[in-house]
Amino acid sequence: MRKGSIIQLTALSLVAAAICTTVALAIPWLPVSAGREADRIHFVYWFTTIICISVFSVVAAVLVFSVWKFRAGPDDDSDGPPTHGHTQLEIVWTAIPAVLVTAISIVSAVVLAQNSNAGDKPLVVKVVGAQFAWTFTYPDGKTDKLAYGGHGGTKDAPQDYLWAVGYTVPVDYPTGAFNYKIEAKSVEGATGTFEPFKVSAAMLTIVPKGLDYPRN
Repeated sequence: MRKGSIIQLTALSLVAAAICTTVALAIPWLPVSAGREADRIHFVYWFTTIICISVFSVVAAVLVFSVWKFRAGPDDDSDGPPTHGHTQLEIVWTAIPAVLVTAISIVSAVVLAQNSNAGDKPLVVKVVGAQFAWTFTYPDGKTDKLAYGGHGGTKDAPQDYLWAVGYTVPVDYPTGAFNYKIEAKSVEGATGTFEPFKVSAAMLTIVPKGLDYPRN
């Protein structure tokens, strides 16, 4: 490939990368981080995004360059010359995606393992459900009752009536997401267990005192 073509391809790749990077940074895709677990998830997101932008920029540049340089003339109805595939090129464009996908898998697996580690003493809350009441019992014997009432609501949207409970968290308890399990028992004796997915979005999160954490 001639030097001029390489320069043109590089310029097209940089333009595509600049546009994608601007879109990626200009829009607040992720919520405010409230713990180490969220920081790790954000890292995986941006790690994957950088790889995607890089691959897209190169592919887009090659497509635009090919349409620009090798387009047929207005009255050219002839077939293109028969060419054989390029073995080295095919190996390269197969190996590079394989390496990138493997890197994403490894990083994601490490972060998932770190975020799923609840420590040696995870918090276990026992829940007893009645028809119109729920009771939460903590390992130290303290209890909280679930209350039903209105939450939120604006002049344009009615209040949502939900079951809610307040958890007592020690002042020195570590911040971030933590693992928990809810065991419920009805007055008829039926039992059930709820365990959240092992990702921060499904787990309870303790934020530092004074942090304005967004609520959806």
